[in-house]
Formats: sequence, C-alpha cells, structure tokens
Amino acid sequence: MPKKLRLRFEKTGRAIYISHLDLMRTMQRVFARAGITPNVRYTSVDSRATFAMVQAGLGVSLNNQLITRGWDTTGIVILPVDPPQYAEIGIAAPAPEELSPAAKRFLAFARQTLRTDPEAAELGKEQA
Repeated sequence: MPKKLRLRFEKTGRAIYISHLDLMRTMQRVFARAGITPNVRYTSVDSRATFAMVQAGLGVSLNNQLITRGWDTTGIVILPVDPPQYAEIGIAAPAPEELSPAAKRFLAFARQTLRTDPEAAELGKEQA
C-alpha cells in the first residue's frame, strides 16, 4: 500500500517560496491565517512557470489542484495541505439565455469538473 503523506501547513524553516502573482492575495490570506511569513524569492504570472521553478529545485509553491491536473509532475512531490485550504470560485454572467455558446460550454465544464472533483464535492457538502 502506498505511503500517504500530508504537508503540515506551518513554518518550520526558511523554505524559499515561489509565488504566483494572480493568486498572491489568496495565498497571503492563507499564510496569515497560519501565522507564516513566506520567504518569497521568485514570482511569476504563469502557473506553469511556478511549477517549472519547483521542478528545477528553486523552492516550493502552493498551486490549485484544478489548474495543475494533468501536468507533468516529474521531480515534484505533491502533498495535500493540512489543514486543507480552499479558494472560492465565482462566475459572473448575464442571464443564461444571453450567454454565448462558448460561455455555456465553459459553465457546463466548470459545473461538471467541480461536481466530479472529490475535494470540491466534499467542500460543497460542508457549505450546504
């Protein structure tokens, strides 16, 4: 049976943190709740770039599971965070009959993805 690992979300050393600029405010809240001041050495506007920096051994990063699904994880250990951290997703759209075909397909995809993701489904149950 494979050994399960979990990343305890606490400060224990001077790990170099790689930050994604679009998620910076969300991650700052996560760190603040845990009483951690990250040692930010690198930042990027591209999630794949932060992932590649981790693969190159430049530091650690927090990434959204939905974004990184299907990416090459060679050289990376992906661990769940303890306690789990969640980001709320919101979509602003006009009335359903006014949506373009592409927007309708995106909404259907987002709903299906979140509905079939075990962690997202659990979060939905907790908030119901």
